[in-house]
Amino acid sequence: MVDQPRRDAAERSFRQFCETYHADLYSREWSADHLKAIDRIEQAVLTGGQFAFAMPRGSGKTTLCISACIWSLLYAHRSFVVLIGAEATAAHELLDNLRTDLENNELLLKDFPEVVYPIRKLEGISHRCNGQTSQGERTQMTWTSDRVILPTIKGSKVSGAALRVAGLTGRLRGMMSKTPDGHSIRPDLVIVDDPQTDDSARSVSQNDYRERLLSGAVLGLAGPGQTIAAMMPCTIIRHGDMADRILDRTRHPEWRGEKTRLVYSWPENSKLWEEYADIWAGDLRNNGTGKAATDFYGENRDAMDKGADVSWPARFEDGELSAIQHAWNLKLRVGEEAFQAEYQNEPDDLAGQIRPITLTADDITAKVSGVPRGVVPTEFGRLTAFIDISQKCLWWTVCAFDENFGGAVIDYGAWPDQKQRYFKLQTLTKTLGRTYKGHGVEAAILRGLEDLTAHLCREWPGETGVDHRVERILIDEGDGEHTQIVRNFCRRSERAAILFPAKGRGVKASSKPLCEGKPAPGTRIGHFWKLVRNRDQTRTIHTDVNYWKTFAMRRLEVPRGDAGALTLFKATPRQHQMFADQLTAEFPKEMEDVATGNRVIEWSSAVARDNHFFDCLVGCCVGASVVGCSLTAQKPVQEKTRQRKRVSYI
Repeated sequence: MVDQPRRDAAERSFRQFCETYHADLYSREWSADHLKAIDRIEQAVLTGGQFAFAMPRGSGKTTLCISACIWSLLYAHRSFVVLIGAEATAAHELLDNLRTDLENNELLLKDFPEVVYPIRKLEGISHRCNGQTSQGERTQMTWTSDRVILPTIKGSKVSGAALRVAGLTGRLRGMMSKTPDGHSIRPDLVIVDDPQTDDSARSVSQNDYRERLLSGAVLGLAGPGQTIAAMMPCTIIRHGDMADRILDRTRHPEWRGEKTRLVYSWPENSKLWEEYADIWAGDLRNNGTGKAATDFYGENRDAMDKGADVSWPARFEDGELSAIQHAWNLKLRVGEEAFQAEYQNEPDDLAGQIRPITLTADDITAKVSGVPRGVVPTEFGRLTAFIDISQKCLWWTVCAFDENFGGAVIDYGAWPDQKQRYFKLQTLTKTLGRTYKGHGVEAAILRGLEDLTAHLCREWPGETGVDHRVERILIDEGDGEHTQIVRNFCRRSERAAILFPAKGRGVKASSKPLCEGKPAPGTRIGHFWKLVRNRDQTRTIHTDVNYWKTFAMRRLEVPRGDAGALTLFKATPRQHQMFADQLTAEFPKEMEDVATGNRVIEWSSAVARDNHFFDCLVGCCVGASVVGCSLTAQKPVQEKTRQRKRVSYI
């Protein structure tokens, strides 16, 4: 039975709609920034105009847009909505969340049965739309992965309302839909969610291109001479990127950009918070939960809160006492750089300069933990490995990571085992050919891969007695010499599920970003890597090695104990010397392309210096990204699954 007063109360109030029909998603008290965003969204839907807003990660800006989409359609405020993501996959995820809500929200079913009941009767099977009728007439509903047309029901003012999804760089022009009476309609509301990728944010030409698309193709969806309502929740990745430009009211006043922060002013007593950070880190290193730091904060709260101004006072988790403590914990977990970008909307690259890498071999050999070789530290549970191939031997490294890319090198070596602390490829005598006598070069490599992967796929003991297994092993397929050997081995091995050929490409400042452009069918796009289907139906992970070499060295720069730090297993500096020398065998140089303005660190190797362990460490980092590890500033791309789940972002 429809509760008409309840339904009517939310018709002109977006806030009321959220609090009534999505109460489970918005469980915390609103912040002043939320209320401002809600008001602007309401204005855009009811009266038109554009609104762009950047809010801290986890503030629910995307969830608000999904709620706005449902609100605008159910009340016939808008008849044709388009959801646009940075890429098509991101847009499809938005539609999946929206469809899940319509399929499972009981209150929407009670108050909007003319829309939700026919959707429920599909039971998630889209082809049932073809035969569905109401009062003897077809509902003419569409319920697919890229579009929804609401059911045509007698007396329903939302009959035939349409919803489409698309990627920003995909086909946008010419979108139309047919109403039940045969009229053509054009989009009248567009929601653009995080319209850029990490790759595109680095590229001046891509920023220019996406800015033009937004101003032209997107705002032109309504047709010639027509205006369209639009909203854009976004994240500033780099200063001057496309999101930063759109939020600039001087540059784009039509978007009425709003940029908020998690913390507007930090507490005055920095010394107490520094002491808090030490207690927090020490507690976690000793397998604690952070309670000791919370107790310290509770005892000194008045002094530690003085001067603090947070945007959302209700934002803190169980075990925390306040929003400012939550903000400090986030900063400690993710690091200053990621926190500034993701939670303050102020990426720390204001000068446009790339911080130089100055690590020496001595710096690296000093980055040791107290955990013995071959043992997985308690705080790291995601194991990856990489194998670098040469004709004489196979170089390998195993690393353990946490979800936020803190990590440890737990073992490394060459196959066959050289039984010596320091050796070079040019002079080693225990080779694949001598180990596997009677085998040719290719056969010896194949035998070596079989034996080495068996060794790497063993159980690796953890500090607390829990065993771990490697989740991904990437193997360098090279530039042709060993490519087919590696691909065939990965495909036919009994461990094929975790084996992937890998191919590095040094993307330069003048080069097209690795993941830019429309991906080929079967391609999975990740963070500066992509999984590509080859002609022989094998799949290879292509990586931007300039980016990932810089990334790996940045992890080694982070002080031990801080978020995102990378350490080596317990050993003397002399024992790690070969590993450190190979990591410093290449030289970074900041390069700028005059035409595009792109700046990147390009790596080049010294003549006659081994760099195999550097390649292995880089490959382990890529493997960790593939299994889902990320700095908070990244958003890992995951393969789409059929399972739908309702998620709260607040």
